[in-house]
Amino acid sequence: MYKIKNKNLKALLISLLVSLGVGALSGFLTRNSVKVYSQLNLPSLAPPSWVFPVVWTILFVLMGISTYIVYMSESPYTKGALAVYLLQLAVNFIWPLIFFPCTCIFICINLAYIPLAISYFDD
Repeated sequence: MYKIKNKNLKALLISLLVSLGVGALSGFLTRNSVKVYSQLNLPSLAPPSWVFPVVWTILFVLMGISTYIVYMSESPYTKGALAVYLLQLAVNFIWPLIFFPCTCIFICINLAYIPLAISYFDD
């Protein structure tokens, strides 16, 4: 287990702002996606559309906190982990911009594998 260096409020705030900022911008740019979601052939257990902004906000806060923890750690893998995180954050930003306007499911599914593949082959 790697230790956390001295607490740094500025680093925590930046981590949260970057994560929430990306999520907010993506949400703003796809704010009309509720129409597309409601037109999809959804299973009976699909959540209602109001759940997504709540859940994604919680996820982006948790990603920001996790980024801070990784950034402050003394691990030799910090730089690589942050690089994969930024790539994953970029995919989170791009995915709804591609999916909702054209519902390109094949492209979006493959796009989601990019950070996974890079982290697998990154040594």
